[in-house]
Amino acid sequence: MPDKARHIRTYLRGSDTAAALLDELKRRDDLLQRVRRALPETLRSHCKQASLQAGVLVIAVESPAWVSRLALLGPTLIADMNRMNIEVDRCRVRALPEASAALSPAVSERGSFSLPAAAEHVARAAEGVQSAALRESLHRLAHSLATST
Repeated sequence: MPDKARHIRTYLRGSDTAAALLDELKRRDDLLQRVRRALPETLRSHCKQASLQAGVLVIAVESPAWVSRLALLGPTLIADMNRMNIEVDRCRVRALPEASAALSPAVSERGSFSLPAAAEHVARAAEGVQSAALRESLHRLAHSLATST
């Protein structure tokens, strides 16, 4: 038995494919944080994903309601990104599919987990479960999450 526990990332880095995926996730997270810093505070939490390919910055927001608001800031955002030495020629804003957006409030802008939001998601998921025993278990879990500190 090993003397010291290792993080799973250590093992994933041993695979070229997994290492490339981890690097891409890191690049996208760094880009997302930079995009959020360039946005007005009222829009930051609605920006959920960002990617950059061939000079096109694609920003994903949680709902179509935020697409037009963020799209209006496109020229300003392009200029801000270029000032940060991120070469952006165009900016596209799209809404996440509804299923993905429904899960996003459980994680805050800084990436920390929100127990009340998670409790709400689990409770909503319980409503769609056919099995009474599983539905009851999910309701207990939601209640436990909601009352945790």
